[in-house]
Amino acid sequence: MSCIPYQKHYLYTPTLNLSNYGLGIGEPLKLLFDLAYGQRNNQSDDLLVISYSKDCGNTWQERASWDTQELITTNGGNVGNNFTPNQNEWLEKSVNIQSAAEQSDVIIRFEFSGERGGYLYIDNVCLLYTSPSPRDSWAAGKPA
Repeated sequence: MSCIPYQKHYLYTPTLNLSNYGLGIGEPLKLLFDLAYGQRNNQSDDLLVISYSKDCGNTWQERASWDTQELITTNGGNVGNNFTPNQNEWLEKSVNIQSAAEQSDVIIRFEFSGERGGYLYIDNVCLLYTSPSPRDSWAAGKPA
């Protein structure tokens, strides 16, 4: 049996200016994206890791990860050598990246690694931040 080494694939955002996203009260800053994944076979051993960097990619802070079983969006079974997701095989994922708020040079990295591979699709990547209303700020002791 031949051993296929882990392969890594990276997807990076452009540098993001998150300096206008506060660290205060309200909902945390989140990265949202849609994901579809089909496990190729029973030997698939895959991992998706979401990280961010505040120093041009010199160091990375891991924020979330999903292994093979947590990634699967199909209705069970292996997909073999061909997988193109249909509209029912997508899930929205949310990652708290509040610790990157108020930073001006943030890069977000999607790192997909695996052995004997599966098929991963990512779409509709966006940031979500809900600032507190003036009433909420006042209630927390911070006048608007």
